[in-house]
Amino acid sequence: MSKDTEEEKFETLVLGAAHADTILKALKAIVPGHTSPAESERAFGGVAYNIASILKQLGASVGIVTVIGDDSVSGLIRKNLDQREIPTIAILIPGFATASYTAIHGPDGDMYLAAIVKDIYNQLTVGQVAQHIVKMKKAKAWVIDGAFSHEINTFLAMAAKEAGIDVYVAVSSLATVSNIAPLLANCKGLFGNVDEINHLAQNYDVSDEGIRRSLRRLVDRGAKAAFVTHGDKGIYALDAASNETVHLKAHAVEKVVSAHGAGDTFAAATIDSLRSGKSMEEALKRGLAAAALRIESKEVNKDTLRATMEVAKVAVEQKKTFFKRNILAH
Repeated sequence: MSKDTEEEKFETLVLGAAHADTILKALKAIVPGHTSPAESERAFGGVAYNIASILKQLGASVGIVTVIGDDSVSGLIRKNLDQREIPTIAILIPGFATASYTAIHGPDGDMYLAAIVKDIYNQLTVGQVAQHIVKMKKAKAWVIDGAFSHEINTFLAMAAKEAGIDVYVAVSSLATVSNIAPLLANCKGLFGNVDEINHLAQNYDVSDEGIRRSLRRLVDRGAKAAFVTHGDKGIYALDAASNETVHLKAHAVEKVVSAHGAGDTFAAATIDSLRSGKSMEEALKRGLAAAALRIESKEVNKDTLRATMEVAKVAVEQKKTFFKRNILAH
């Protein structure tokens, strides 16, 4: 546990993966079976880490629960989280290496292949999580990715319900989709890409109608809202309260640096906006704006991020003013 966790409080707690990332970007088109020249970048990542970092940059009161091994990488991750002033509950699994992730992107920034070494997450037990549950229940909201097991997520779903904690789910990968099934009932918001959401809904139609069908199935299973990212096609969202599916196009970007972490950035910015009382429309536009900024940048800093979110807010307000002046006036 980080030195600050006992003293600091957090309104939102992010639970899941924090690990070391190796990001490779091919300089030329990738040809299977042949060596491709590439640029290499080392960074910290994991869905939980990415979301917690963005929430912190947006000014949210946030902490993180993750799993680490007894290796040098774990120390670097904890040091980085301390530098970001994110209180950390780091559950140690002796004898295992901290999770690591490697992604290969094409010259256009789109991900070609990704692999994760994550056996350490399979070693985590309900008992180890339960040791920290009193501290965890002090948060008002949990954001949970798919890193933890089905059994642990069942325990977390029960604990959140008992404590009246709002739960948001950000699917971390297609391989861990089944882990988050216990969290769907009463989930305030479910986030995933088109493949993850369709797999969870057991529907593999990626057409506009198919995506809408998947969202409906997941809302019928208890999610209060569900969100699908679909690359340059934008996002789809279904709010159970309004029973309306919204499709917004992705923002045009001047230059794709990397799409790595864009979905996590969208989820974080959207969750922060909704919890700050923003409308669904404004939350989605802010999320898309933040994701576009991430695609154009290697590192998102808080000043640029907040300025981008403010521009999205102004755009929504201008649209409302136009509607009132030009539509309602007639």
